[in-house]
Amino acid sequence: MTSSGTSSRSVAEKFGFSHCSPTAEDVLDDDATATVFIATRHDSHAKYVKQAVTGGKHVFVEKPLCLNETELHEIVDCWQERKPILMVGFNRRFAPLAAVVKSQFGSGRMSMIYRVNGGQIPSNTWIQDKQLGGGRILGEMCHFIDFLIFMNGSLPTRVFAAAMQDPNDLDDTLCVNLSFENGSIGTINYFSNGAK
Repeated sequence: MTSSGTSSRSVAEKFGFSHCSPTAEDVLDDDATATVFIATRHDSHAKYVKQAVTGGKHVFVEKPLCLNETELHEIVDCWQERKPILMVGFNRRFAPLAAVVKSQFGSGRMSMIYRVNGGQIPSNTWIQDKQLGGGRILGEMCHFIDFLIFMNGSLPTRVFAAAMQDPNDLDDTLCVNLSFENGSIGTINYFSNGAK
């Protein structure tokens, strides 16, 4: 599912799909559609996920699942009705090298450091807009938090973050410290000011 009819036609032709639609609503309202893949701009994810799971459809949604806690609770409430498969596109854990790295450490408490040089993204792009993209940290850093969860098999219990002050209020150069249920700790150093 894409947000425009033009791109949906292009994707359908490229991959040989037998049907495409110019609107998301056509797909979400179609009883013959069992599963949807949501790859739209971040600000529409929650809306489409809620519509899809309310209709009993299985969903793969690109990250982030939503932009705020209210949307998250609404999604959970909709999902509780029918409990279809709902997967967020956290792809780092599925990389072949991720399984190799995890196998080298085994299970148990871990001290993890993940360093990312994300490079700079201009402040006037949609992903940097808090209403449209949620900001870069919400839109991308979630990958690295999920990877640490995958590595230690435990969920975070505490989070502390400190960002370098930015004149455009982007806050996309920061350090995040996480504590996990199993006693593991993790640090993510995310830098937008590094050299490309």
